[in-house]
Amino acid sequence: MGQNPEFRVAFFSATFPDSFPETLAAIERKTTMIKVENKADLGLSNLTHYFFCCGRKEKFAFVNDFFKKFFIYYGDGSVIIFVNNKQFAEKLARQLFEEGHKCEILTSDMSHDDRINVMDEFKAGKIKVLVSTNLLSRGIDNRKISLVINYDLPYHMNPDGPKGPRHIDINTYLHRVGRTARFGDQGIALNIVEGVGDM
Repeated sequence: MGQNPEFRVAFFSATFPDSFPETLAAIERKTTMIKVENKADLGLSNLTHYFFCCGRKEKFAFVNDFFKKFFIYYGDGSVIIFVNNKQFAEKLARQLFEEGHKCEILTSDMSHDDRINVMDEFKAGKIKVLVSTNLLSRGIDNRKISLVINYDLPYHMNPDGPKGPRHIDINTYLHRVGRTARFGDQGIALNIVEGVGDM
């Protein structure tokens, strides 16, 4: 199949992996990269970051109590909760729903139509809380999102196994919290940090 000289492809992201230039070279087409070096803007000045330390077993009670107060003041706001695996996302969404929160789950093993339906209801405000994995960390624009909760902080895969040291995945964190505070709006990022004894 021949190349169409009129065909253009553009990639946009707040972050790219270090290997991205090699990926571009493999395309074997003329490419241009525009890189903005002002990393001060990546902090999102209209986004406020908070953290709360607790044990793993106390996380749910904290979030449930927090929501009861949050929605009094931000009744029109929507929330994304990020967790690190699909099975736990299902469990957490079920627990929140049982506590009376308008909650739904969005994961990669759902059908395309189901995902579209959930996102449409979320954007319309019919669903207030969306629990997901990193599936939602990029490419989602919804100005109603006023709060992002990292129920699980994003970590790099640990080559030393579960007992080895873990390192925060800064790029994924940036993309997750970037779902709020968009287009000049104010937003909140709440990070639930497990106590040292639970790590």
